[in-house]
Amino acid sequence: MTFLICLKSVAQNLLSNQSFEQHSLCPDGENDIPYASGWLIFLLTPDYFNACADVGSGFSVPTNWGTNSFQYAYAGNAYAGFFAYWTEALTNPGDIVRELIATNLNQPLVPDNEYAVKMFVSLASFIPTPCASSNIGFKFTTQSFEAYGTDSIYSPLINNSAVIYVDSLITDTTGWTEVSGSFVADSAYQYLVIGNFFDNDNTDTLLLGPAPLCYTYYYVDNVSVKCISAECLDAIESVDEAGGITIFPNPLGNEFFIQMPDEVFNAEFKLINILGMEQQAFFTQVPNDNETKIKVKVSEIESGMYFIVVTAPHLQVVKSVFLKFQNKTYEIENFS
Repeated sequence: MTFLICLKSVAQNLLSNQSFEQHSLCPDGENDIPYASGWLIFLLTPDYFNACADVGSGFSVPTNWGTNSFQYAYAGNAYAGFFAYWTEALTNPGDIVRELIATNLNQPLVPDNEYAVKMFVSLASFIPTPCASSNIGFKFTTQSFEAYGTDSIYSPLINNSAVIYVDSLITDTTGWTEVSGSFVADSAYQYLVIGNFFDNDNTDTLLLGPAPLCYTYYYVDNVSVKCISAECLDAIESVDEAGGITIFPNPLGNEFFIQMPDEVFNAEFKLINILGMEQQAFFTQVPNDNETKIKVKVSEIESGMYFIVVTAPHLQVVKSVFLKFQNKTYEIENFS
């Protein structure tokens, strides 16, 4: 049974690792953002943080930077970090110190289509006298990072413009602040870049400590780029459930599995109730030789009918499940 009528307008994320969860290695030092699958360095040395890292490395979650900073991930167990501003007093006059991270989109943007972009950022507290800064945002490019170079502090990307950015100061060190907006693509962009693309003269700062020096560092998590034009939403195709996506075992507790063919790649997963509201659930890929296997851990929610939504490039499958709550144990009956 496929329920696509009420959910067909769900747009797919063009990023395959939006929350930095998928990784090739656990971070153990600075400049490890390439350990997060699909993420790239576009300028200087942005960092990667994951709960799998040793706390002593300074790049674990929630404790990192020599145990001086504490921040849970917005989603999952990982996030990235970058310097957004560095006072000239610590460098040469006129230097523009920025760190930029990027990722290759699953497919190029289509000119004249409208896209919604979103991420969540938090000001790191590891700096003894931190500063907050403005202009955290997004930029898109058709060129790979080699075209800009990662060692120069005078990147052509720092040109006082961005597709979406916040001109206000982000000062929250305990929660996560949403940075979002929409735009119409004017080129077939292939890369999303995150950071501060404005020079020092065009960046506002606020010193949060007594020292005269100001440098800002931000965490970033849960990044998304979604086409919201009617053409994109109408292009989502349904596949028959006989295509091999299964949920098992049956019955089970608050952990269960989604199994699907390897042909279904870059998939995203959601647990949605009958009102279309997303519920908290954690999806983690586990080793499996022949097919893709996803472990799902469900948070405490009411018993009843729910839908598992599997979204991948050019397909969407919705499978119904029934959650039964008995003595603090969840059982899933799969009747799709």
